[in-house]
Amino acid sequence: MRRRLSPRISSSANLLLAGIQRTRSEAIQTTRANGIEQPGDVFMCRSLNAMDPEPECSNDAGGGGFPAENDWAAGWIMYVKSTLPGSAGYDANFQADEDILIQRQPALGAADGARVVLQANQGARIGFTRTGLRSLDAGFFTFSIDYTKAEEFDPDALANSDARCLFINWTGRAEIRRPTAATC
Repeated sequence: MRRRLSPRISSSANLLLAGIQRTRSEAIQTTRANGIEQPGDVFMCRSLNAMDPEPECSNDAGGGGFPAENDWAAGWIMYVKSTLPGSAGYDANFQADEDILIQRQPALGAADGARVVLQANQGARIGFTRTGLRSLDAGFFTFSIDYTKAEEFDPDALANSDARCLFINWTGRAEIRRPTAATC
């Protein structure tokens, strides 16, 4: 009997999409709601310790290889930078003593050694400017989403027919699609 994985994958993809959409929305609304003349960008970053008092952005693998490097199933945080890009000493990573933490997402659960893998192609952080455009980088930011054992995950050969791809273009538009030819 084939185990139905679609709800698990869809739920994780939608959770990630909602976080990205909220990050973009916060970037646009921060200016209007708070009357801030020059707000910093709003970021969402992968975090191995999202629920700690002072979480950090990290692209590293967790202890024992779980979660794998670049796997956003580790959890994430959302924050507003207190400084603008180009400012002296600017660092896009979360600075607990300077930046405003908006949201925390704990690690997504695992069962039977298999779990949802949210593999990003461009690292540990995605940000948006007050106009809603992506900050810091250009091009597509892609997440390959599948349900598998971490050591068996290959974003270029998605094994599951229920796998999903989440794309974010440079304008900030995000959408979920099915992979084509087993790849995003």
